[in-house]
Amino acid sequence: MTWLIVLLALVVALAGAAGAIARLRSASLKQRFGLDITEPAPDVSARHVEEWSVIQARFVDDPRHTLAEAAELLTRVMNERGYPVEELDDYSKYVSVDRPEFVAGYRMAEAVRIGAETATIDDQRQAFQHYHSLFDELLNSRAASADDAAQPGAERAEHDVS
Repeated sequence: MTWLIVLLALVVALAGAAGAIARLRSASLKQRFGLDITEPAPDVSARHVEEWSVIQARFVDDPRHTLAEAAELLTRVMNERGYPVEELDDYSKYVSVDRPEFVAGYRMAEAVRIGAETATIDDQRQAFQHYHSLFDELLNSRAASADDAAQPGAERAEHDVS
């Protein structure tokens, strides 16, 4: 019973720390770059996750087009979160400031999307996966993605891109 209480206290402390880190990150970015990054509402996140699933399901049939759709959805998510992005360089700049661990993958994905006519299917698949990683991070939707994967038809979409 004591272990359960300790474990519960640890979970609560970690949840509080995660929230504090997100608030500090947003405050730091706002102070340094004038960014006012906001958390997405649960219904908005769910809508975007559903949109992503539809795009992902079409990857096998039309990878070049779905790569462009994924980039467009990612752009909308970034704008809705408060990233003031107008051009490709802005995306890379703000991704590198706020999510440095994703910037190399994002840049690779953008290069593949721009040169999609000559990119291999494997390059397009990797680019799509990089977009998906950043998308999940921006929406904090890893749990929502796992819920979607449990629904009928989602298995095909998961395997199409992996």
